[in-house]
Amino acid sequence: MRKSISFIVAIALLFILGSCNQKKSQSLDEVAKDVILKPRMEISAEDSAEVFNLVNLYLDKLRGGKYDEAAGMLYEIGNEGMAPLPERRQNAQRMLMERFRGVRYDLERIAYDSETQNLAKYTVTLFEKEEGDPRANTMSFVLTPVRWEGKWYLTLANSSLVGNKHLPN
Repeated sequence: MRKSISFIVAIALLFILGSCNQKKSQSLDEVAKDVILKPRMEISAEDSAEVFNLVNLYLDKLRGGKYDEAAGMLYEIGNEGMAPLPERRQNAQRMLMERFRGVRYDLERIAYDSETQNLAKYTVTLFEKEEGDPRANTMSFVLTPVRWEGKWYLTLANSSLVGNKHLPN
């Protein structure tokens, strides 16, 4: 038993010493910069314009209080491929939209990485505040634009493909 423990400790030490000689790993900011600036897929001007217009249409619906229509623009990847969110998930999104209705909706950024791993971040200003007011008045949300069979869809950030698996309904 003692020999087994000694052997495991020796192996662990070898791995630790070996990793000390390797090149310094990238910081999280450097990795994020690489992902955003060096996508693993080709993005054409048409793709970029299509996603931009799709996200802005979604935000316009939120701005206009058309939460049913905004929720109807959301899709998920299921066993059969791309499909609109099921009614119960649309209802949950609609309730979220109504609860966090804002006075302003601003697109922060769109970043591309792969067919299914992209992001569109937007910020909702919940209320206007006076200068010096310490209360937080914004919330940020993320959508995942997905290119599926040549067409772009908006999915919720937690319902897109993750490691080639989808989350259940």
